[in-house]
This record gives sequence, structure tokens and C-alpha cells, in this order.
Amino acid sequence: MKRNSDFILKTVAGRTVLVPVGQAAAKFPGMVSLNKTGVYLWECLESEQGQEGLLQALARRFEVEANEARTDLDVFLRRLQIVGAICSNEKEEK
Repeated sequence: MKRNSDFILKTVAGRTVLVPVGQAAAKFPGMVSLNKTGVYLWECLESEQGQEGLLQALARRFEVEANEARTDLDVFLRRLQIVGAICSNEKEEK
């Protein structure tokens, strides 16, 4: 999976958010608020990443067990997919 280039990371009123631009703004007229973990994952998604790779990077960066982070990562990625902020690589997920 990889981030959609029609979403940009901005700081608005002290909060870090993903803002849709271009065609993404027509489909999702809102913003997605990110905490520091979300910002880190968004940065990781600059290049193509598999879910397991993201999980390992998250576990290393925040010093948590991969199993502890799995559910949170699943929720985060699902939310980004719903708003169109990331695209999945179907072959990679199988």
C-alpha cells in the first residue's frame, strides 16, 4: 500500500492533519487528524509498504510488541482506505 498523493500533511491550529486536495477533496470534504504514531506511519507510506513491514517499523519505532500494535495498525489503515488516503496493492496483501 502507498499513500495517495492527493492528501497532504499539514499542521492546522496545532494539530497535524491530512488534507485532501484535487479530486480527493471532492470525494472527501474533510480532514483526518493524526497523532505522532499516525504521522510516522504516513511518512512510512511515502514508499510502497506491506502491512507487515509497517507493523515491524511501528514496533521498532515505538518499542512495542508487534502483536500489541496489530489491531491499532489495522484500524488506522482501514480508516485511511475509507477516506481514500491510501491505496492497497492487491497482490501484496495476499
